Amino acid sequence: LEKIEAEARAYSESFARFKQETNVNYNEVYRQGMLNFMGQSKDPLILTGSAYDEKKMMAQNRERNDQTGKFFIHFNKLILCYFFHDYAQALEHARESRTLLEAVLAKFEIPNHHFYEALTLLALYPKAGRGEKFRMMARVQNNMLKLKKWAKYAPENYEHKYLLIKAERLRVLGRFSPARMVYDQAIQKAST
Repeated sequence: LEKIEAEARAYSESFARFKQETNVNYNEVYRQGMLNFMGQSKDPLILTGSAYDEKKMMAQNRERNDQTGKFFIHFNKLILCYFFHDYAQALEHARESRTLLEAVLAKFEIPNHHFYEALTLLALYPKAGRGEKFRMMARVQNNMLKLKKWAKYAPENYEHKYLLIKAERLRVLGRFSPARMVYDQAIQKAST
């Protein structure tokens, strides 16, 4: 992560030299996420630190009607909240970023949004009410279908993600034996 963060910093410096403010902002939100994972922020769930200030940038994105910039904040916070086990907040960021998906058409974030949204829903599923469980599983199924389709055309990027969601779904439904087999498949595909 340190190496990738250093590369991201170099890109931001290059963008800044050419006065490409928007590219700097888009790159720095991701770099701040990296710094958060590296423990270099006061709160790992807040994209504020040496690279970025989420409150300032969210206000700027609203002022400029920068839907892409808003998406990048919510998408990064979705990932951070999921990894740091704040699933309720992760779900809020999944919902917010879902409304902004058109701002990032044809970008890698779309399948990854569906992946992390499904993981978040599955993490929340066991404690959800009956009606909510139905809605959550419908969204998970929808996201799985999309990941399965993308896996058909780019298995090296998406097949392991599809399989991980499939395994998690089996696990939360109490089907532990088949879940173990699918987890193993996901690990194998991610390793190749």
